[in-house]
Amino acid sequence: MMASTGAHTNKPHRLFGVLGSSLLGVLCLGMLMGFPALADDDDAPVAPKGADTAKVETPEDVAWARVHSTKILRVGVYRKFAPFHEDGQGGIDDDIGAELARRLGVNVSVISYLAGDEMEDDFRNIIWKGHYLGIPVSDVMLHVPTDEALAKSAPQVQIFGAYAKEETIVAYDKDRLSNWKGMESLGSLRLGVEMQSMPDLYLSSFGAQYNSQIDHFPQLTEAVAELKAGKLQVVLGSRSKTESAIGPDRDRFVFMQFKGGIYGRALNLGVAVNKGETKLKQELQNAITAMRTDGALQKIYAKHFATWVAPD
Repeated sequence: MMASTGAHTNKPHRLFGVLGSSLLGVLCLGMLMGFPALADDDDAPVAPKGADTAKVETPEDVAWARVHSTKILRVGVYRKFAPFHEDGQGGIDDDIGAELARRLGVNVSVISYLAGDEMEDDFRNIIWKGHYLGIPVSDVMLHVPTDEALAKSAPQVQIFGAYAKEETIVAYDKDRLSNWKGMESLGSLRLGVEMQSMPDLYLSSFGAQYNSQIDHFPQLTEAVAELKAGKLQVVLGSRSKTESAIGPDRDRFVFMQFKGGIYGRALNLGVAVNKGETKLKQELQNAITAMRTDGALQKIYAKHFATWVAPD
């Protein structure tokens, strides 16, 4: 459902507090996450803040021993986060998890989690403690920004293994627009954007200049549907989500990297494991390195109509 004006009804997103007061870190992490679904009142609640701030001592290689004995790798992914994961449908992260497990010589069990208000909630629920309602921890968490500030703020986990880069793109109908050189190219056309996304923040920097030509949507997939229907001519959004939502019907559209300074900075995606998992980290890193070079990641993204971009 489209909403051109008015406040977003969801709770404030964690991009406004994840990495403290660093504007660059906050903006880049928000762009990367593309906003997986937060736990709302009707969803499983997130553990109360401050409930487990004490330092947790972690034995060495517990998860690796469990993976080795059970022959199952438990992979944590974000729920309601197409094209990376949709319950009952799978996604890019499901396929990456399955390929990691295959290369470790074990089976995969994908466990989906709603995003907490902050990344520390996700690390706690997914990796090092588990949800207080009883949802088990995973051995490895996908879709984690390999950000130095984030790593320093999360001593209970190890962040590594960059496997892809997520960036913001401009997608436009080439029958209606010959080239995109910035907002001045919009002319009289209409542009769609996801609420509280990085591009939305960028567009707000223009004040009211383009308000009458910009439509805001709760989900990027809704903006893309309007683009495909010809009701919009331009969409700003994350590459993977935009391309995947357009699907195989791509000939009408041009996709180009968004140049918006801090608002368009790409961020690498990696994985996280418990801080004591030396062997599991090594095995996963070896698998990720191989997947980056042998074409496996390109094939997984292409399966979901998205372009794999190598991390820096």
